[in-house]
Amino acid sequence: MNKKTIIKNIAAIVLNLFIFLNVTIILIGKPKSFETYTVLSNIFLAITSLATALNIMIKFKKEPPINIAVAILKYSSIVTILITYLTVIIYLDPIWKGINFSNTRMLFFHHINPLVALLTYLFLENRPKFSFKFFFVGMVPIVTYGIVYFVNILGFNNWRDFYHLLVDGSPIPALLIFIFAAFLLSIGIYFLRNLIGKKRSVE
Repeated sequence: MNKKTIIKNIAAIVLNLFIFLNVTIILIGKPKSFETYTVLSNIFLAITSLATALNIMIKFKKEPPINIAVAILKYSSIVTILITYLTVIIYLDPIWKGINFSNTRMLFFHHINPLVALLTYLFLENRPKFSFKFFFVGMVPIVTYGIVYFVNILGFNNWRDFYHLLVDGSPIPALLIFIFAAFLLSIGIYFLRNLIGKKRSVE
C-alpha cells in the first residue's frame, strides 16, 4: 500500500466519522421531525458513513477495504442525500426565501453533509465495483418515502404537506418528478464513480 492510498483511507475515515458524529450530536440536541426526508436521509447517510469508516479501519491494508454490501448501501445513501440537497437548492430555497445558515441543522443536513459525502465517495473511498443492475438501490429510499409521505397526507392526515408537493390536490406530478430525479442521480453517480475509478487506476 503506497503513501497516497494510506492518506486517502485516513481522510475517508475522518470525513465519514465527521458525518456520523455531527448527525448524532444534532439529533441528540433536537430529537424531533423524524418524519421529514431531510432527517431520515441524514440518518441513513450517518449509518452508512459509520459502516464505511469501520470497514476501512478493520480492513485498512486490504484492497479494496470496503465490503460490497456496505459499498452498495453507501451508494444508495449518496443518491438519497443528494435528493435532499438538490430539493433545497432548486425547489425549497425560493419558497423559504433563502437558507438560514445560522440554523446548525439546516446548514449541516442540507449543505455540508451532502457535499462532504459526495466528494468523499467519489474521490477517497476505495470501494469494490458492483454491477449496474444495483443502480435501482439508489432509488429505493426516495420511492419508499414518497409513497409514505403522500399516504400520510392524503390517507391518514397525520402529516401536513411541509414540502408543498401537492399540485391541485394530487401527489402524482411531484412523486413522478422525484422518482425521475432519483433515477437520473442513481445512473449519474454510478457512472461518474466508475469513471473516476478508471482514471485513478491509470495513474
